Amino acid sequence: MYPGAANRILFNVYVDNLLDSVDTEEKAVQLYKQITTILSRAGFRLRKWASSSRRLLAEVPMSERADPQLDFTKDPLGREKTLGLLWDCESDSFRFD
Repeated sequence: MYPGAANRILFNVYVDNLLDSVDTEEKAVQLYKQITTILSRAGFRLRKWASSSRRLLAEVPMSERADPQLDFTKDPLGREKTLGLLWDCESDSFRFD
């Protein structure tokens, strides 16, 4: 089931973070749905979702977003720390922290 998504889980999970990138928002939404399906069948649930795509965030339940209080329809996207880097979701850029 979803071999492409399964490979992304195998090769893009670092400790307890899944870091990935795709070319389009459509692919991001599709990949989100596939990854969450695979992991839920194994009894896992990814939380603290962050994205530079507002369209993807609209698919993620508020309780599973990195910032559940963020109104991504009008607020700037936040910054997330991951693997010793600071990711600015709005500009989709990384900085060393």
